[in-house]
Amino acid sequence: MGGALTSVGLWLLRSPDGTAWLLARLPGLDIKGAEGALLSDAFAAERIVVRWDLGRQSVSIDGLRTRGLRWTWHPAQGAWVGLSADLMQARRVEVQTGPTSARPMQMPRTLQLPSRLQAAQVEIAELQIDTLPPMHAVQGRGIRLWEPGGREYHADALAFDWDRAHIEGSASMGAYPPFTLQAQARLAARTEPGLVPAWTADARATGPLARLDVQAMLHGAARRGGPAPHRRSTSTRSSRRWKPGRSVGCVCIRARSTFRRC
Repeated sequence: MGGALTSVGLWLLRSPDGTAWLLARLPGLDIKGAEGALLSDAFAAERIVVRWDLGRQSVSIDGLRTRGLRWTWHPAQGAWVGLSADLMQARRVEVQTGPTSARPMQMPRTLQLPSRLQAAQVEIAELQIDTLPPMHAVQGRGIRLWEPGGREYHADALAFDWDRAHIEGSASMGAYPPFTLQAQARLAARTEPGLVPAWTADARATGPLARLDVQAMLHGAARRGGPAPHRRSTSTRSSRRWKPGRSVGCVCIRARSTFRRC
């Protein structure tokens, strides 16, 4: 009996027809235009929607393409399945985090995931998070979600265009309290190739989320032979005071080539 069930399970995961049959019956998952099998080198889908929290939160992926898929069983303590990929591509990803609230944000008990995800290269043409301005040409390298050792969430390199700014950086964060974060980024006003950006900025955030140390240096382009303007800011922010919609840092960098004090 056990052997028969194992054979059926492998058929479901290794054949395109079995994968389509299985995915169509998973709760909270809607998928259209699936191509390939989950236990294969490549898998694609025209659209995937995952919903949870009674439908209040969701992730929608359009034009998913993957290559070099490898599955592992129990890759680490607390993770029951692992997936690694050489390449993950999507035409558009939309994340809905649920209704906004006027109450201060509450730190979760843990950010542990039941699965482990690694991707050597991630490419997303457009990333939309709630009502924020969309990010374009998102590229990630060395993405690791849920990797034990204090840096459970890590990205070797991230780059994307956001409104009129181009941002590059790296980040890592722990999945358990105090949720230690280490992130650095370089920002620049988007401009035509060969032209000097109107402004650039270097930012760094370190420490636990409950008391985050943020440092930033902004540089403006020199005009009429004068010195280039610059401004340095250092701030420690407490997450207990954060509310949805509020700025996190002391210096706000606006994508329209200007900056101001918060």
